[in-house]
Amino acid sequence: TEQTLDSRMWQIIETKARFIEQVRKGDLESREIEDLGGEAANAAEMKAASSGNPLILEENDLRTKIKKLEDSRKGFDRAQHSLKNNIRQTKDRISFLEEKLADLEKDKESLPEFSKDFKLGGNKIGKRTEAGAALISEIVAFMKGGMDTKTLGSFGKFSIEIEAVKETFGFTPYIVISGAGSYSVKVSTMEDQDAVGLITRIENAVKRIPETYKDSLSSLNNYKKDLPKLEAQIQPWNK
Repeated sequence: TEQTLDSRMWQIIETKARFIEQVRKGDLESREIEDLGGEAANAAEMKAASSGNPLILEENDLRTKIKKLEDSRKGFDRAQHSLKNNIRQTKDRISFLEEKLADLEKDKESLPEFSKDFKLGGNKIGKRTEAGAALISEIVAFMKGGMDTKTLGSFGKFSIEIEAVKETFGFTPYIVISGAGSYSVKVSTMEDQDAVGLITRIENAVKRIPETYKDSLSSLNNYKKDLPKLEAQIQPWNK
């Protein structure tokens, strides 16, 4: 009935119904729940009709439209923020790979051979067994000592160093082969008691440089190709 308490009663019912819908259809990612219509909308319409004022119903419709637009804008802003973060990371990767490729370019030019170029303490060692055993002795002494980074020898133009890296269960020794860039070999006491195996891993780390260069160049080209596509998706909200 118009001009009675019916409008107020319908308003109370609307409030209760809207709360119940928020519980039943709640979005756990947000405290803001989209009005999906249903009983709350019916109650709002009844309230508007019983009030005798059609502007109340129009207000209810506009509130619903505004809420949908606000939710759409929030989703759009989240997507754009994620996109901008992706662009920033892509640019960082491009810069990193360009620097890495410059080092790899220099290091891949003249790769050493073990029989000619492997030295420990300034002395050339031509047998892998002897070189590995000597290297393991240095590692054991290093881990018992102060564990400061130490240069052990050279492999052609690359220096061979040892350093201790703190990991979850303590310090782990790494052999670092340094040229223009650095290439590391993790040393495990159990795995690397094989002297020849340790030397082979050091050789392989150097031999992989041309392949690493090729893979890094491919990754760089892919990032450069993707960057314009990502940047093209940056746009203003169109609603």
